[in-house]
Amino acid sequence: MSMIKKLISNKIKGSSFLKSVMLVAGGTAAAQIIMFTISPVLSRLLSPEDFGIVSVYTAILYTITPFCTLKFELAIPLEEDEIGAFHLLFISMMSVVITATITFLVFFFAGNPLLLLLNAESLRPNFWLISIGVITTGSYSVLFRWAQRERNYSGISKTKVRQGLGK
Repeated sequence: MSMIKKLISNKIKGSSFLKSVMLVAGGTAAAQIIMFTISPVLSRLLSPEDFGIVSVYTAILYTITPFCTLKFELAIPLEEDEIGAFHLLFISMMSVVITATITFLVFFFAGNPLLLLLNAESLRPNFWLISIGVITTGSYSVLFRWAQRERNYSGISKTKVRQGLGK
């Protein structure tokens, strides 16, 4: 067993790629463990109706979010030129803001029939949270790609753990 540990330790010490992978994987694993640990507490504090409202909100949000950056953020780590990468960052963030604004306007003017169609009338008083969610998840996606570009894997790992704490 100790021979395997030494072999793995030597491989990790010699490879910055493996260190980065282990750092991000460790952060993701820690976030999952935190969520698994907290879930019994949440099930005691929240009613099944509350969980239903959150799941409907999440479903609406995760349907809109993939379109909010127009997938420009995927090119940020690939861009060789720093100015070009910054332009991609700016375009991605602007598309997030525009999508969030359109989402807000759609739910403001056509929210009642749309929420009725989605069977999500319980979101009616807080429809504006969908736009906030689009801004936060879209911005996270863009900034995650920027962190990848900058090889800030410890920052990525920390955000994964914080996401686990925030859920």
